[in-house]
Amino acid sequence: MIKRFLNEIIIFLLVSGISRLLPFLLTPVFTHYISPTEMGRLEIILSSYNILIVLGMCQIDTAVQRFYYERESISKAAIFTVAKLSSIIALITIVASPLLMYFYFKNEMLIPDVMITAASIVFGNMFIINGLIVRYSKPIRYIAILNLTQTILFVVCAYYGVVVLHMGIRAYLLAMLISYILSSILSLVFIKDKISLKFSCVDTNKLWGFALPQLPARVASALSQYGNRFLLLWIFNQSIVGVFAIANKISSLMLVGLTAFCMVWYPMLYSKENRNNIEIRKLFKLVIVLLIPLIPVMLIITHVIFKFYVAEQYFEAEYVSYVLIVATSLLVIKEMVDSGIKLSGKVKFISYIYILNTIFLFVAMFLAGKEWGIIGVSYAILISNVILIFMTWIVSEKCYAIGFSVNYFILYMLYCMTIVALIIYVMPSVEIG
Repeated sequence: MIKRFLNEIIIFLLVSGISRLLPFLLTPVFTHYISPTEMGRLEIILSSYNILIVLGMCQIDTAVQRFYYERESISKAAIFTVAKLSSIIALITIVASPLLMYFYFKNEMLIPDVMITAASIVFGNMFIINGLIVRYSKPIRYIAILNLTQTILFVVCAYYGVVVLHMGIRAYLLAMLISYILSSILSLVFIKDKISLKFSCVDTNKLWGFALPQLPARVASALSQYGNRFLLLWIFNQSIVGVFAIANKISSLMLVGLTAFCMVWYPMLYSKENRNNIEIRKLFKLVIVLLIPLIPVMLIITHVIFKFYVAEQYFEAEYVSYVLIVATSLLVIKEMVDSGIKLSGKVKFISYIYILNTIFLFVAMFLAGKEWGIIGVSYAILISNVILIFMTWIVSEKCYAIGFSVNYFILYMLYCMTIVALIIYVMPSVEIG
């Protein structure tokens, strides 16, 4: 199991790395063409998008992962369900766009941007669900081709629109839509054999039975991850949201590891022939050992990017990025420790945990943001992720005991605390936000 894990994680790191790296490299370039205020406006729209796609997906993707090996026909049921849900959410978004734009920005000139985003909800979710089925049904090279196609399309279109045509944030949104449309069509070509399958109400019932109890958790997770932009807009202004957006995008390189991990971890976890608690515990230790050297590498890369490539008007985002990198690394551990809940089928507890954690996060962000600006917000996110792991761990072990190593986790927490302490020590005494 460990050998297979290492082989596949390396492949997916390469695929995810390239897929994340190209948009990541555009971020410093865009800081010279998009002002912090415009970047903040884009971030609010993208945050709305990321929350709405959750409603359009309704955790159907997790149900596909759970039941794919038991009912192959569940793939077609999932595709049609996601298409219907996402179309409904997109239509509601288009109808509500004038109200949304006035509420956020007191500006109806951005309604076309919202309509582009609404269309992206449909094609973005189709790309996600189709890509998941490709991952389970085809060799790895197919998902690699699919992800690289979407990434290259986005990068080329976004660069041309923002840098060459100077179209600003609308070019970014159009690039996202175009890339999802074309890559979704390609994904359908890859899984055309699944489209021909017949599905029944049994498949649909299994989808909803597994997905719905987790939906509140996913909504809470999306709100904690993206809803903070609305809180920042309320506490500060669009410019500060833009600065935070750059910090978040730079730190998102850490998500390469998280994405690759999830693409390898869940097929192994749910495949009965590979499931073994001893092997799972070994993988937990291995993941923590791999995370330890990854953090300083990410911090060095971030420093170089801000020193040489990011526009000076975004310099406050550098130290926020450092803290967010550490906070994001904890999400990899969280994905492992909630295995007991998912294996036991008691997924409603994930929702309870996320709701409580989201409430804590928003209160902490508000208090820390008022006191220390956006660097305080990043500390609140870090603390929230730590609490999320502890709550998940306790409940998961009661649902289905796996026996993850507490000592390894404590070691990693001490390591993270040391890094954050060093960040605070070397951080210039500058008021951020």
